[in-house]
Amino acid sequence: MFELIRNEEIPEQFRVPRLQFDLDPRIKEPRNRRLMEEVEEVYRRWEWDGCRSVIACQKIEKFFLESIETPHIVVKDLEGTVQVHTFRHRFLTTEFLDLCNKNSDWMVDEDLLLNAEDDAPPPAKSLARIPVKRYYAQDLIGSFEGKKYDVKTIQAIRALEERLSKRYVRECEVRKYVALK
Repeated sequence: MFELIRNEEIPEQFRVPRLQFDLDPRIKEPRNRRLMEEVEEVYRRWEWDGCRSVIACQKIEKFFLESIETPHIVVKDLEGTVQVHTFRHRFLTTEFLDLCNKNSDWMVDEDLLLNAEDDAPPPAKSLARIPVKRYYAQDLIGSFEGKKYDVKTIQAIRALEERLSKRYVRECEVRKYVALK
């Protein structure tokens, strides 16, 4: 390159023809091939980084946004003094909906049983003699051992267990007080 510039600076009659500066194709070809391989490697790395970034964005979107039924929306008045925000609602999982349906069916059955008992009022002492049955979440939803639930469903099962144990304790206390009457 430096020689070409110096060649242009000298007078015309002393200049070396441009073709003599060109390299032999046998020397030039491997160099060009190596250069093209390096360029292709750079493009492959860029493609890899781009694909990795797209996958990372998809995972983040799936984790944070895909499970949201209603996005966060802000409505402002024209003067900008009042704002109203919406709540973000998540979709309920099918496991949780199944649990809710089974629980509501169980509650309806229990209410029907209590209403039937109300029609024919038993003596107060007979209520104390009926043993209190303790229910577990496993009785309502079936065996959940060995199944893989997501975090929300596991939390719902734990909350159901807590409610059932509190109900059992209340039932025992009610029976104890009825027996004292």
